[in-house]
Amino acid sequence: MHHVFVYGTLKKGQPNYKTFESVNNGVKLFLGEGETKDKYPLVIASRYNIPFLLDAKNAEGSKTIKGEIYKVDDAVLDRLDQLEAHPELYQRVKIPTLVHGEDDVKGTPSDCWCYMLQEFKPELLELSFLNSYDANGPHGLKYMSRDQRAKDEPREHFWHDVKTTWKSPWSNTNDPSSCHRRVFMYGTLKREQPNHYFLLMETKGTAYFVGSGVTMETYPLVIGTKYNLPCLLNITDKGKKVFGDVYLVDEKKFEHLDDFEDHPDMYKREEIIVERTTDKYGRTITPSIQESAWCYFFREYDDSFLKKEFWDNYDTNGPHKQQYDVTEAESACDIQEPTE
Repeated sequence: MHHVFVYGTLKKGQPNYKTFESVNNGVKLFLGEGETKDKYPLVIASRYNIPFLLDAKNAEGSKTIKGEIYKVDDAVLDRLDQLEAHPELYQRVKIPTLVHGEDDVKGTPSDCWCYMLQEFKPELLELSFLNSYDANGPHGLKYMSRDQRAKDEPREHFWHDVKTTWKSPWSNTNDPSSCHRRVFMYGTLKREQPNHYFLLMETKGTAYFVGSGVTMETYPLVIGTKYNLPCLLNITDKGKKVFGDVYLVDEKKFEHLDDFEDHPDMYKREEIIVERTTDKYGRTITPSIQESAWCYFFREYDDSFLKKEFWDNYDTNGPHKQQYDVTEAESACDIQEPTE
């Protein structure tokens, strides 16, 4: 039997606990709450806000980490190796921990397997360090579970966000050096929205998320047409400042975005000024950065659009109850939504 220390999404009450709980083949026993004996940096990183325990013992500012300790057999340990992509992404490392029973304040020493990130990018040490992970914690970095990501996306797609040694076989670039076009996304292409998968399709070019921002001018953002499209109207004396995502894209992706948005007929691409308020890790930028970005404005509207409610932050599942019709993307751009 093996002792395993879990500190992230596999803990009770966290997004992937059900996956851990559903491992039927094998034996697992919850021993209790625990913490690491040594200090480590626990950060939230990657485009999906995943918790990573960095294998950098006693790094400056690191903390002892709270988690849960389980006793598992070989079958469950093998399944955990698969879930954590060991040894390609995480490395399973044995570390000293303390197990806390009901009346055991001091803790009982126990060496446990722990899934840690090695060969990580140095900038991860610049992030805020946690001592206990909660997906709904005050950090405000919402974890994006596997079922919320693009359905055809390989699980290795994001590894180069955090690993220095990983080079994606699906792309010719792992950095924004070839991406010179800045684009502001306010609608269905944003993260966690229905057409975000299009930005992740590397066969159609490279898109690199650089942070979140808000328009410097006010614009009417309304929901219209029979497909419930988010429509940003190029009228600066009405509406609200609009929040969205800022991306750098290469020329190939830029051309495909024009096709996707049916530029210049249905939407027209115009350059605007955006105030970028967070970086790619969700950290607040102080002071904020004002920069130009391309934005797709809806053209095919009439006066009835100006009588609709104006929004400052689009979400297909928002309080408007006008969910986007995904068949629009298929019919307008001949881009089929990916399936597994």
